[in-house]
This record gives sequence, structure tokens and C-alpha cells, in this order.
Amino acid sequence: MTVYLFPSSFDPKIITTQKLRLEKVKKEVDLVIADSQTTKEDAVKFLEIPEEKVRIVYLGVSEEFRPADDERISAVLQKYKIKKPYLLSVSTQEPRKNIQKLIDVYEKIKQEYPDFSLVLVGKQGWGEGFRSTEGVIWTGYIPKEDLVAVYSGSRVFVYPSLYEGFGLPILEAMACGVPVVTSNNSSMVEIAKDVAILVDPRSETQLEKAIKMVMNLNLDDYQKMVRASLNCARRFTWAKTAKQTLKIYREAYSLAGEGNDNK
Repeated sequence: MTVYLFPSSFDPKIITTQKLRLEKVKKEVDLVIADSQTTKEDAVKFLEIPEEKVRIVYLGVSEEFRPADDERISAVLQKYKIKKPYLLSVSTQEPRKNIQKLIDVYEKIKQEYPDFSLVLVGKQGWGEGFRSTEGVIWTGYIPKEDLVAVYSGSRVFVYPSLYEGFGLPILEAMACGVPVVTSNNSSMVEIAKDVAILVDPRSETQLEKAIKMVMNLNLDDYQKMVRASLNCARRFTWAKTAKQTLKIYREAYSLAGEGNDNK
């Protein structure tokens, strides 16, 4: 749905191609699987797919994402030249991920907490426009086997995206036992409600306040957030996703059969 919501982020040829594909989907499918209520609502709004044709199946988080031990964390952080303590964000660098806003907020936080760095993980490509900022570490892409340790070693995971159809990195961070600060919009509310700290991603004040709140938690309260993150992530498994998807495939097959019988 991002080609409809954030067209400025895409080449016009990509927008045209994607819209043609989506129009084809609209005409041919019996059922549509959306990975969140947000995606369902957008499919109904932009593609005009009848609401009764859309089923929601949440994604899962891979079992590899779990709290890493201290030895593993230390080895991986050394590999990527990361020192504790640090804030973490994992995403592409496209504008809707709101990375520049996070960097701006970090610059303010660093004045009060000079020991903290900001680690930004993700494929490069949009990053040429970001200004150089002391304390910001750009790692580029990190493979899953190392990413687990990078998640686990962070103090706070921050995901200030302007829109997400699902937002898998939020779940990955939670599965590694990390408190999360994220946006109060789109699917992020569905995934992280009552667990993460939700803020207006366009507000530097709210972002700064939320991040500092987690940074300043005493050990007991911090561990409560850790446990809440872990419990939330356990609700999202690929086994559950597969089971629900198979059920919908069977439903679609049944509907297709009924359609053939009526021809």
C-alpha cells in the first residue's frame, strides 16, 4: 500500500507497475490475506476490495530471535565496533522510516547522556542525505545470526516509522527482550499496544521523552518491560501464521469451486 500512501518514495515506473499488479489482484482473487488490520483497511480504501473478501493473518517472528547470552553479545558488538550503552533502530533508510527525526532526537539526548550511541542497522541507499552525526553508527545490513545479539545488547529499540503494514523489527526486538519505543499509528499500535511506549513519530518532544523514560528506568521496572516484550512476541509465531493461512487457502479453494459450479 506504500505506493499509494508514499508515492514520493518510489520511481514513477515502480508506482505504475505496482498499481497494475494490485488492480489485477483486485479483479482475480476470491480472498485477500492482509498482515494487519491496517493493511486490510488500506486494501479496502485504495483498491476498493470488498471488506468481506479480506482476511487478517499476522506475521510471526522467527525462533532464532531470542535473548542472546553476554558472551555472544560481546563478540558481535566487537565485530561491528559497537560499544554499550546504545539505542537501536533497524530499518531501511527510506523517508517514511523517519530516521532523520530519530537522529535529531538523539543529538538532544546525547547532550545529557554522552556515553550512549545510536546504532542504525539496515541496507543503505537512502542514507546519502543524512548528515554526519557524532555517536551515530551506521552498520549497513547485518545477518540474522548477528542481528539477534545486536538487538539483545541494546538498551532501547526505537522504531519511529510514519507507517507500517506490519513492522516486523518491533517483534524481533521484543523477542530478544528489548523495551520498545514506537509510533502510535498504523499496525504498530496493533502489534505493540500495552507493551511498547507509543508516541507521535513527528514529535521530537514525545520521542525524546519516551526514550529517556526507558533509559532512566530502575532495574525492576526495566525488567518488567523486558518480560512484557517477551510475552508479546510469543503471541506471534510462524506456526500460527501458517495454520491460519492454510485455513484461508482452503476457504478460497472452496469459493473457487462454488464459482465454477455456477458457470
